[in-house]
Amino acid sequence: LVWHTIQGYWGGVREALAKRQGYGLRTGVLPVFPPAFWEYGRDTAEFFNQQYQIVVPKDIERYYSDFYGFLQQQGVWGVKLDSQGLLEHLTEGCLAASGPKYT
Repeated sequence: LVWHTIQGYWGGVREALAKRQGYGLRTGVLPVFPPAFWEYGRDTAEFFNQQYQIVVPKDIERYYSDFYGFLQQQGVWGVKLDSQGLLEHLTEGCLAASGPKYT
């Protein structure tokens, strides 16, 4: 079993890996949290308020296909996916994002 986050790893995908595999990468992505999140969940917001490296939407299917294919070749039989809730906050500013913009 492998435990990973929706963005690959806690800080996202390493730039060297993305370059080697030919994945487009958005670097320095900061999450966008609603004002109430800062007010009532400041500790959590501060923990996640870092820059992330995110695979671009046009390459995400290939990224996961490659990643899970590699895990399967290594004999991994399952994954635990974490940080799904962060995904909404990391897609702000992305052309494929359809979520609300917080002000």
